[in-house]
Amino acid sequence: MKTLIVYYSAYRKNTEKIAECMAGQFCGDLVHAKDYNENDVNNYELVGFGSGVYNQKMHPSIFKAIEKSNLQNKNTFVFSTSAVGIKKYNNDAIKLLLDKNAKVVGSFSCRGFFTTKILDIFGGTAKGHPNNVDFQNAEKFAEKIMKEIN
Repeated sequence: MKTLIVYYSAYRKNTEKIAECMAGQFCGDLVHAKDYNENDVNNYELVGFGSGVYNQKMHPSIFKAIEKSNLQNKNTFVFSTSAVGIKKYNNDAIKLLLDKNAKVVGSFSCRGFFTTKILDIFGGTAKGHPNNVDFQNAEKFAEKIMKEIN
């Protein structure tokens, strides 16, 4: 299945690591959101959108990529990395995809190391993440999507 993963990853490259892991499982292509062209989706059967979580939201470039793309009846999924690793941060992107009549076939999240000057004193949060378990879970997520779509 021809797969494209559009991602935004800046801070510690946590999301990029998960995107690379998933792309390897799907044998898919990766594009950073800043390099994304909305016509790219026409060549793919499955499109994933992923981001780190910044101020409790996915990065605006992911929403922009979704908004400018024709995703009607396109199989899509959403993923994120954050200090706490909860799926609720994916909900706004999922809602936007559904509003564009895309088929949302999955949602994934995991923890990603995060720190600030204040948190540096304590060593940050989610240190060591994403880790091997996170990568295994990302691979299982990709496998599940492939089975469901095929």
